[in-house]
Amino acid sequence: MINLIPPDAQKQVQREYWIRVVSVWLFLLGIAFLLVALFYVPTYLLLQLQLTGYAAEYADVTSQTGEFKDAEVAIKHANEIAILLTNEKKEVLFSTIISEIEKITTEGITINSFALSRKGVDLNTIAVTGIAKTRANLSNFQSAIENNILFKSASLPLSNLTKDKDIPFSITITPKSSVKESS
Repeated sequence: MINLIPPDAQKQVQREYWIRVVSVWLFLLGIAFLLVALFYVPTYLLLQLQLTGYAAEYADVTSQTGEFKDAEVAIKHANEIAILLTNEKKEVLFSTIISEIEKITTEGITINSFALSRKGVDLNTIAVTGIAKTRANLSNFQSAIENNILFKSASLPLSNLTKDKDIPFSITITPKSSVKESS
């Protein structure tokens, strides 16, 4: 039927046809974009609400960061003090050492005197003099001192072991930790 229309009118009809086709397709495409936009509006609003919430939480957290850094510095300082306190020498009173030596003393040992020597502030050695009834008593006394947790060593000169009975002795004891006099 298009063949019955003159060629100038035929071009006009084809132009109007394509204008209508393009306008219908553009109209349908516009409706599709409008529907997509309408579907994305709730998602956009939800995302904006979440972002504002996260921004508020981030602001709170960043304001608390300063407090956490201050707490971290305080904890480090407390740890340093705790390390210093645990590494600090535990001082044992001189009276405690004397009473410990007296506890170790058996029936065969009589203590006459205690003498101490210092190296600076710390106690260096303790000299214990006395009389032992037998060599076995003296040897047991020396072993008991060496086995005690307060003492490092107890040295007994060999000259103290020359007699069999009523042996005068002098034992030099080295304490393990610093000792201070009782006040």
